[in-house]
Amino acid sequence: MAVLDTAQSALERGIDAAMRVQRPAVQRHIARVRARHPEATPNQVVGLLETHYQRLVAGIGAAAGASAAAPGLGTAAGLALNVAEISAFLEATSLFCLAVAEVHGIPLDDARRRRALLYVVLLGDSGSKIVGKVMGAPAKEWGRLLEDATPIAVVETANKLLGQRFLTRAGRKQGALLLGRELPLGVGALIGGVGNHRLASEAIKAARKAFGPAPVDFPRERRRLGMRG
Repeated sequence: MAVLDTAQSALERGIDAAMRVQRPAVQRHIARVRARHPEATPNQVVGLLETHYQRLVAGIGAAAGASAAAPGLGTAAGLALNVAEISAFLEATSLFCLAVAEVHGIPLDDARRRRALLYVVLLGDSGSKIVGKVMGAPAKEWGRLLEDATPIAVVETANKLLGQRFLTRAGRKQGALLLGRELPLGVGALIGGVGNHRLASEAIKAARKAFGPAPVDFPRERRRLGMRG
């Protein structure tokens, strides 16, 4: 129970920290990806964002597991490292899903709308069903429901329900990972890396469901530059 409480507390703080990811940071992230791959289509950019995200969070989890299981490090210090890793995972997930939304032409400046997106991406199908029910729309490709046309009161209602589900479900998962990362060096690193890789795969799947196929072009950018096509 103590580990579950620790995980849930870390998740709450991590979500709050993830909400500090602002649109300029998201745009810079996309710009860096496109600078390295100037010919990439929106669909390819999304794929590159997915790959970067999955590698990043797997590395974060493995590093936290290895550090927490290092000889001479006490349990309290190990848990503190892993709590920090949860926050890093959530911030990386926030950056990823906001970047995907941006590629789809759905910039989310309001923190409450960003929170709803992050919750649902982290919860997967169960989150999609909640947001679809609250907003009165199909659970598939619900990402555009978070645009400004959706009343903020509806978004806040969704956040309340999503937050409760998230802390319960994700708390159990992260609690198990926290325990796993306390195992001897090597085993803890493996569980941390594999566990985060699995969580990232679920988030990627949820993001694909949220937004559907990527657009064939970057229409907003092309309009701003006065380009045709």
